[in-house]
Amino acid sequence: MEPSKFGQCVFCGTETVGMIAGSIYLPPAECCASKDCIAKNDAASREADRQRLIQSTPALVVPPVYRDTDLARLPARCATAARDWTPESGKGNLLIHGTTRTGKSRTAWYIASRLHPFPSVTHLSMRDIEFQLSEGYARGTWHRAVDAWCKAPFLFIDDLGKEKATEKIGSILFQIIDERTVNKLPTIVTTNHNGTALEARFIEPETGAAFIARLREFFDTISANQG
Repeated sequence: MEPSKFGQCVFCGTETVGMIAGSIYLPPAECCASKDCIAKNDAASREADRQRLIQSTPALVVPPVYRDTDLARLPARCATAARDWTPESGKGNLLIHGTTRTGKSRTAWYIASRLHPFPSVTHLSMRDIEFQLSEGYARGTWHRAVDAWCKAPFLFIDDLGKEKATEKIGSILFQIIDERTVNKLPTIVTTNHNGTALEARFIEPETGAAFIARLREFFDTISANQG
């Protein structure tokens, strides 16, 4: 059966025409040449691409305690960030500091859930860092974990400062923040420490000073202790 030379625009119903030239067959277009229909077709293609990305991206596993966050119960600055902050806001990275149980992690998880998978969010606790590095040292593959952290589309580092302080850990943390800020890859960091206390945790003073300098230059900062 000879293929049809005629079709119909899926948006406005206008007839579209295909071509048959010898053994070459070009089917009728699904979209006519009008600007409105082309714009609708482009939007539909973008949405289809978005849905494919959503389906192919692993779900962000949010701890149960953070799944039902009430923004009204967060400190005002945290609530504003939870609702509005994006990697395109301000400096493109976010540091949330404050004492225990002031809403730091809850705010960060809310943002991560809101943005994921655009871009895809990687959560990294201090336990994750210590465990993956320990395993990597044993296998000689630790550099692969660090490389993945440096290149993640969006990295959420939770409870910075609760790791065991060693010169190696300090160097790796600096490397992660340095490479990510240089390459403009968004990062959220939560910590119980202010800049002075966090810097003091570094065994190598120059590394600590350089690390804090990167945070001050490239991160929007929120104190969860303030309303």
